[in-house]
Amino acid sequence: MSSPGSLSPERAAALVEAIGVNRTVNYVALISVTIIFFDYLHTFPREVNLMWKSKLTITKSLYFVLRYYIMVHSLLWVTYHADHTLTGPRCNFPFSRNSASSQVVLVLCEAISYVRVYAFSGRNRKVLAFLVVHFIAVNAVSFYYIARLVTSVSFLSLPAGWGLGCFPAKADGFALTMVGVTLIVSYTSASIAMVVIGIRRHSSLSGKNKLIRVLYQDGISYFFCLSALSVANISVFHLAPENGVQLIVVQPQVHFSALIATRMLLHLREWSAKQQIVIASEPGGSIEYPVDLGSPKFSSRDSYAMSERAYPANE
Repeated sequence: MSSPGSLSPERAAALVEAIGVNRTVNYVALISVTIIFFDYLHTFPREVNLMWKSKLTITKSLYFVLRYYIMVHSLLWVTYHADHTLTGPRCNFPFSRNSASSQVVLVLCEAISYVRVYAFSGRNRKVLAFLVVHFIAVNAVSFYYIARLVTSVSFLSLPAGWGLGCFPAKADGFALTMVGVTLIVSYTSASIAMVVIGIRRHSSLSGKNKLIRVLYQDGISYFFCLSALSVANISVFHLAPENGVQLIVVQPQVHFSALIATRMLLHLREWSAKQQIVIASEPGGSIEYPVDLGSPKFSSRDSYAMSERAYPANE
């Protein structure tokens, strides 16, 4: 069996650098995993109060799937990098599994953002048709490049006895870039749709109803944050040295996207509950649904009803 001492000085130096980079990438991802579990403990009481007792809806289903699947993804990542006996071709399957899992998390985040746009549109059927077609098209392209990426990756074949784990030697950089680009296109399109709808319904945003403003403002902030993470991921991949550090932003993007999405839904539920209490406490206060949720003309009271139908506080 080879030993580190039998390597040439050049290869030994390259291996030492790779080990340092690999540990840095792992530490950054581990910090992201730690933050996810800390956030879960911090927001768990709010989840119980706002989510557990409500009836099951699409929004609530997406919340719980994302909320708990990100933990499954974190455990998959930890077990993959904690197994130092993996090396060479043995790394291909767990890497492919984790790459597909990362994409599942990002798709769930996208789905939440698209449901948000649909809710903000007043459940407009034309908006729904656009969002469905766009969502399918964007993710078909994204999964194609994910498959292309995982089939292009090769790992250094180091002796298992060294206990160094998996070291990626090469990957299709264009495929990884395109995965990030498709995410940016998706978030940008949803953001533009949100802005256009907001312009058409500016009277609701400037009215007394705070819930509809929260729905809009959080949506724009959400799209900006997720797009910024995608841009950072692409930038680091192209500007960082080709020694493995290019992947340093991948897991932070996956984990923080999930964190932002779930916190956004909790925030909206909180405001929905507050608004319901305020309206119910007003003399003669009641909640009325508009006849045509797709109509471009509706009052602030109608916009609240629209938001309640998409994100009911007492589901």
